[in-house]
Amino acid sequence: MTSILKVDQIQLANGNPASLDDLSITGGGKILQVQNTTFGTTTNYAGVNQSYTLCAGSDCPITSTAPNSKFLVLLAADMYGTLLNGSNISAGVRLGSGSYSRIRTGNDAWAAYGNGYGATNSFHITKQDLYTPNYAAGTSLSFCMYLGNWSSSTTQNMVNYTGYGILSSVTVFEIAP
Repeated sequence: MTSILKVDQIQLANGNPASLDDLSITGGGKILQVQNTTFGTTTNYAGVNQSYTLCAGSDCPITSTAPNSKFLVLLAADMYGTLLNGSNISAGVRLGSGSYSRIRTGNDAWAAYGNGYGATNSFHITKQDLYTPNYAAGTSLSFCMYLGNWSSSTTQNMVNYTGYGILSSVTVFEIAP
């Protein structure tokens, strides 16, 4: 036998309406908010093998709206390079007014070009990371883009090449736990 329960409102013992949290019903996976930063500042990082620098203007601040949220970080970069064996981008995060650090130390978005033969290339590269901290609601975070260099023979390794007038972006989705 099946039954149907029809109600207009569920109330707590104190008479207040019950929320999903009160009823231990979670809305996991729902997008709670989206923040985006689009930037056109040129960052040129060359000559230091297998290292990274912060892309100027890429700060994307977000304040968590729920405890233990996850953050999907999407990076999109328009790049330009000469005489190198590859370039990559990586996501970074900082808590409050602290310092940035890379979310991962591997699995970056990487593009091989030039291969040391003096080629000049422009290309678009994307990267995504799922960041799963355990912070309280109301925690201030900021995400950014790092530009990585793969070869010490690089002469130019740029995000947002000045001559092209192009833009790159950092987009952050807060996802309910």
